[in-house]
Amino acid sequence: MDFRGKEGLSINGNRVWHAGNFDPDSKLDRANFDAHVANTSNPHGVTKSQVGLGSVSNYSIATQAEAQAGTSNSKYMTPLRTKEAINALRPNIAVSASEPSGLNAGDWWYKEV
Repeated sequence: MDFRGKEGLSINGNRVWHAGNFDPDSKLDRANFDAHVANTSNPHGVTKSQVGLGSVSNYSIATQAEAQAGTSNSKYMTPLRTKEAINALRPNIAVSASEPSGLNAGDWWYKEV
């Protein structure tokens, strides 16, 4: 569809036209544009495979406890949950000239020389 010479709708200085089924000689107005943008009922009938989500599972986000347990294979991890899980599972690492007190099994101590 050729929109040259049509006024369209100006949004922040940019011209916007809709290439759908409407009279190309009609002008878009801000109210119609805003209503279309706010429409969350999938007015274009886009499927998840059309936007590359066909193989993405519909998992929820792991809680901190689930992230630290590391037992679920049906949750997604956010960067924060990943950091929390790593921090909870990594050993304490101490660096000192003499052996520090309070080390637990799995903790590491490096002797300063």
